[in-house]
Amino acid sequence: MAKKEFVLEDIPGVGDIIARKLKEIGYTDPMAIAVSSPGELASIAEIGEGQASKIINAVREMLEIGYETAEKIAERRASVSKISTSSKNLDNLLGGGIETQAITETYGQFGSGKTQIGFQLAVNAQLPKDKGGLDGSVLWIDTENTFRPERIVQIAKGLKLDPDKVLKNIYVARAFNSLPVNEQVYILNDNDFHKIPIGELVETRKGRPITTFAFNPDNGKMNLAKVTSLISHQLPKDEKFFRIRTRFGKEVIVTGSHSLFKGVRVGRHGKPVVRREGHNMRPFPAEVIQLKIGDHIAVPRYLPMIEKDFKDIDLVEKMKQKFESFDKEILFNKEYIELKHTGRHEASKIPRKIKIDNDLLWLLGLIIAEGNAQYGNRLQRLRITSNHEFLFKAQKIIKNKFNITSQLYLDSSLLFVGSRLLCLVIKHCFEIPFDSKSFKRYVPEWIFQLSVLKLKHFLKGLWDGDGYHKNTRKEGRLIFSTSSKQLANDLTLLLLRFGVAGTILEIRMRNMKRNWHQPYRVEAAGLNINNPIYLERARQNIKNVPTWNDLMFVKIKSIDKVSFESRKAYDLEVQFKGQEFENFLAGFGGVICHNSEHQMFLVEKATEMIEKKNIKLIIVDSLTSHFRSDFTGRGELAPRQQKLNRHLHTLQRLADAHNLAIYITNQVMADPSVLFGDPIRAVGGNVLAHQATYRCYLRRGREGTRICRLVDSPGQAEGEAVFRLTEKGIADP
Repeated sequence: MAKKEFVLEDIPGVGDIIARKLKEIGYTDPMAIAVSSPGELASIAEIGEGQASKIINAVREMLEIGYETAEKIAERRASVSKISTSSKNLDNLLGGGIETQAITETYGQFGSGKTQIGFQLAVNAQLPKDKGGLDGSVLWIDTENTFRPERIVQIAKGLKLDPDKVLKNIYVARAFNSLPVNEQVYILNDNDFHKIPIGELVETRKGRPITTFAFNPDNGKMNLAKVTSLISHQLPKDEKFFRIRTRFGKEVIVTGSHSLFKGVRVGRHGKPVVRREGHNMRPFPAEVIQLKIGDHIAVPRYLPMIEKDFKDIDLVEKMKQKFESFDKEILFNKEYIELKHTGRHEASKIPRKIKIDNDLLWLLGLIIAEGNAQYGNRLQRLRITSNHEFLFKAQKIIKNKFNITSQLYLDSSLLFVGSRLLCLVIKHCFEIPFDSKSFKRYVPEWIFQLSVLKLKHFLKGLWDGDGYHKNTRKEGRLIFSTSSKQLANDLTLLLLRFGVAGTILEIRMRNMKRNWHQPYRVEAAGLNINNPIYLERARQNIKNVPTWNDLMFVKIKSIDKVSFESRKAYDLEVQFKGQEFENFLAGFGGVICHNSEHQMFLVEKATEMIEKKNIKLIIVDSLTSHFRSDFTGRGELAPRQQKLNRHLHTLQRLADAHNLAIYITNQVMADPSVLFGDPIRAVGGNVLAHQATYRCYLRRGREGTRICRLVDSPGQAEGEAVFRLTEKGIADP
């Protein structure tokens, strides 16, 4: 039965967008759609299962799928080719070599020859067909830093080939996608917002519901997306970290193989175009080592949030949680709290419940900007320096809210509050870091989840204290000044709550002394407002900056290598309503990073390279390395196996659609239940065992030989073959 000739766009329910997604991951043949499940097609094409089912049924009708004779299958099998391993013993065992339209897996302990077979195949695949090759190029996905070009040169010289030409036909991709231990990420844990180093997140918060900020690749809208896996692995010694700085002051540190989202100009149909003019950009993952100064990368210009309406706060409950000396120092009843007092004067009393209203939030913002703690032998007083109009307002709020009297000094430019109790409340109950140095200030995490109508009053207090108020009315901009890098970061994120993008600038000052800390300025330009109190109705027009809904694309200012003592790296896996978003927010000021699906991403996006570069062999060394390091613990076994299954199906589809060979290496572990015989078995479980067409177990033999045992094959009998690893490559003993 002959198939009808048609393309993906001819299928009912498949438009240009869905067809493009299917082609990108290897669904170029309608038969691949016909044999898919509705759930699988729905997740890939990002459609509902009902629509996916209709598409599959339509393809089956168009192909007139039914029973077919073995003769027809034999005709299709006639196109299968073999790549020689350079060992007759090994070729005979495999039925002539490594087969196209199939996955060949080798597994064994370290040094058993798995990668060496890959090196030999990478060279042999370039040979003419009459010499055991496929006259094609090779795609090598390196997950363990095992690819060695010098070994390719040795093997090429052994076959009397031009080493330079051979190397040019091998395309290597390093599958590492990670951030260093202290790089900041932004999450909600149990619906509470956190700014947290990624290493601390991965090491301490496994098993807890976590969401993060990610954009939808279809429409560029920022969403709160579920973190489905927390990932860590060791990096090879030669893997470098890079600090990417942008002209908006945002920056992130990642490995060289990590992907950020490069802004690429596209045409009307969403496909990249080569032109300089126009702002119609879309985000495409690009490895850091491929980026250059002047490229655009994606950052958010809006931050969604789960808002919490904090109406009031019980000071006793908070103090018990945060203040270790609570029982020793604090007295309380249903209405008030006070210090245990032995002096002559009556102790100050503060109402136990404080209403969180606009006045209080303004005061907290002013204290972060201009408040300072004074110590004797302990925290004793609060000082606020600012303009007299703001200090009068602060004095009134402190009296009304906390029942504390304060004093104005130095022509009303200094507010002095001599109350240890108030200082303890501000520090422990509202988590305001006024007792730290100004360069260590930050915004408490609970502030980020205020409604925008309340949040603007907090920002107004900060702006009244640290804002720049001169000559900005005509320019339509808001400016904040601070000596704290973290506070500059926090201000930028808070402005994103209103859909306002801020630039973080390092201020260069003349005659700056060595003991001074770097001052920063957060500036939001192009606004229709000039006061934070109107932020909820702010509109921003950023000139010469490409945007796409909730994303904007900013230019890279510098790319610098950085080093860390720790060689451990971390990553997140992110999904939204079952759809893999493959991105999350990290870094200083917020930069969108590609997530841990790098190995799978490399395979799923390989179709274009296969067609352009005449790829005839894909090598994955090793297949399960990232799956073992990324997904730790039995609780994550099921999602790991599901991803491994999808990864293998993608490889098989590429092999079928393009008549190429897939060679994968696999790791092993010792089975403690085996008391006699060889306890070594391959990882990957039944998912890998059933999907691999050929499975070979490698082990060391006598006198430097290697032994290959064919464990599973659809057409070859089980057996063993002996081969040797030489300087020129693989050979028979």
